Amino acid sequence: MVVDRTILFKGHVKKAAARAAEIGKQLARIMPNLGGPREDRRRLLSSVVHSVLLYGAPSWAQTLEIVPGNVRTLNRAQRRVLLRCVCAYRTVSEAATNVISSTPPADLLAKEREAMFDRRRDPALPTAGKDPRSNTMVTWQERWSTEESGSWTRRLIPDVRRWCARSHGLTTSFHLTQFLSGHGCFGQYLHRIRKLDNPSCVDCLAPVDDAEHAFFQCDRWWRRRMELKATINDPFTPETVVGKMLESRYNWTAG
Repeated sequence: MVVDRTILFKGHVKKAAARAAEIGKQLARIMPNLGGPREDRRRLLSSVVHSVLLYGAPSWAQTLEIVPGNVRTLNRAQRRVLLRCVCAYRTVSEAATNVISSTPPADLLAKEREAMFDRRRDPALPTAGKDPRSNTMVTWQERWSTEESGSWTRRLIPDVRRWCARSHGLTTSFHLTQFLSGHGCFGQYLHRIRKLDNPSCVDCLAPVDDAEHAFFQCDRWWRRRMELKATINDPFTPETVVGKMLESRYNWTAG
């Protein structure tokens, strides 16, 4: 660990983030979005990055509340590896990446490790009876509900606790992540990154082709949508689709 004179651990966090970023860069070479390892294996590889990033967290986690720069440094390094874990485009926001990957932000994980360490060291503490992960999820939910970025993902997944607690569909694919993030082979997104001259739909000529249009409105897929509505016996809308997916394994694979 790196301890500076201010005992704010800025040097340590910066060094840990740099090391984690380098490891993540090396791992990224064997984790392409298409044709790479399954997400469960990607998660195993990402755990290596988290081990480096959060090393000694019980000693420095308390500084995160007074040094916002440490929070940004940690979460920025974590985002890089999580993008690979869920096969996401690098333009997906930090907040949405954490939710899609079912991984709390790095700063919250650091505080969670601090709480777990304190509970083991002194079981008589007033907070010892509280589950650190439950506290993490509450804080994460509050942060997600007020987050400015990731608005499309938040429409689909408003409740991070329910999403993270699912017992099926534990892996996300390249195409599912495009749906959940809104960043993918959609006219609006491709126009945004200057791959297309305009954001219109090439199938039905709608002026804007985004994730909502492609999955819920485009005339090309109306038959598939009707079949899906009949299968799940429920309306197929951005506000209900993920909730229906989480109800059963059958619903998850119905699409």
